[in-house]
Parts: sequence; structure tokens; C-alpha cells
Amino acid sequence: MNWNLILPISIKVYYGGILADEATQELSVEDCISITTPVTSPPAEIAPPSDIILSVSGTTGKTPPVVSEILFRDTSGYVTLLAITVIILLGLIIFLAGAIIIALKK
Repeated sequence: MNWNLILPISIKVYYGGILADEATQELSVEDCISITTPVTSPPAEIAPPSDIILSVSGTTGKTPPVVSEILFRDTSGYVTLLAITVIILLGLIIFLAGAIIIALKK
């Protein structure tokens, strides 16, 4: 049997549940070589990772994976900003206390 087959493969990338990028490539399938001895065991199926959605026909019925959100208060920048704010507020309180003491002495 002599045949060639070209299959389009669509790849869609979702970020935050929104389509971020999309590309289509063609897969060319040509005649296979014939083997004189039959294969005794079928090849093992390899499952794709669960966080990747493969789509050949464009729709698989699966929804894109949920992207976990990182909250600002869970970052080191939040802790740094909080520490700087506390230091500034303590300095302001000490300044106001000193100004009140100086004003009462006059």
C-alpha cells in the first residue's frame, strides 16, 4: 500500500484561562517499512501530563487547567513593604511625641 497523509496539529496555550498563543503544524505520515516478523506485544501507551491539554481536532471537551493565583501578601515583597511601613510609622510616632514634649516645656 502506497500512501502519504498530512495531519494538522493545533497547539493552544492558555494563561489565566485566556488563550495566550496558538500555532498549527503539519505532521506528515508516510509509508512504513514492512516487517517479516510480527510484533508479539503491543507498545505501552504513554499518558500525557495532566496539566497539558493535547488537541488534534480543535476541541476535546476539556476545560483549560486552572492557574493558581499568587497573592501579594504571600510574597517577600509584602513582608518587606510591611516592615518599612512599621518603621516609618514608629519614627513618626517618636517624632510627634518629641514635638509634644518640646511644645509642653515652653
